[in-house]
Amino acid sequence: MKPRMYLALAVSACLLSFGTPGQAKDPSSCNEAVDAYNNTVNGIADHLKRYSRCVGGSEGRDDCSTEFRRLRNSQSSFESAVSNFQSECD
Repeated sequence: MKPRMYLALAVSACLLSFGTPGQAKDPSSCNEAVDAYNNTVNGIADHLKRYSRCVGGSEGRDDCSTEFRRLRNSQSSFESAVSNFQSECD
C-alpha cells in the first residue's frame, strides 16, 4: 500500500472510533498517532530500499550490516507506532 492509503485507513479508523460507545478519544492525540505511524511506515520503506540496494550491489564486499541494523530498528519503531495508534485511535 502507498503511504496515502495508510493515512486514509488510519484517519478512517480514528474517525470511526468516535462514533462508538465507551470512552471518548482525544482527536489531536489520534492525529499525532496517525502522523507518527505514517512517518514510521515511510521510514521502513526507505530503510528497506537501502538494504535491498546494498544487498543487490554487495558483490561479496559489503555485508550490509549497517543497513540491516537500521531496518531492524525501524521495525521496533513500527511496533511502538502501532501500539500508540491502537491506544489513541481505537
